[in-house]
Amino acid sequence: MPAQLQIVQPKPLSKRETQRYAELEGIIKANFKGFVQVCMALREIRDTELYRREYISFEEYCRDKWEMSRPRAYQLIGAADVLDDLSTVVDINDDELVIKERHLRPLIKLAPKQRAQAWQKATKRSEEHTSELQSH
Repeated sequence: MPAQLQIVQPKPLSKRETQRYAELEGIIKANFKGFVQVCMALREIRDTELYRREYISFEEYCRDKWEMSRPRAYQLIGAADVLDDLSTVVDINDDELVIKERHLRPLIKLAPKQRAQAWQKATKRSEEHTSELQSH
């Protein structure tokens, strides 16, 4: 028996949602290489379904609008969740701090309370290693 196709109509956005959607997409477009704001914007677009005016699903939105796979989008959203958990120990607005998504990826699997501990342990090891290299 062939699978039946279900036609789903896009859902309208309110005026406020339309404005916020445009702002968030502007952040993604302007900062695609600076991932922190992109992660946060993608998460909010997914959570509030702001993609619904033009796309049926978040997956379709990511694929068609940003040429981004679903797993990649969820990696970035996972990084946003980790950044939220680290905000008590890390100033993510510090211009000298370089945070890359690949640094956060292993933390996604940890419980929120363990993320900050793991981050502190990793940065301490990194500082110790840097000091060792500088002393030689």
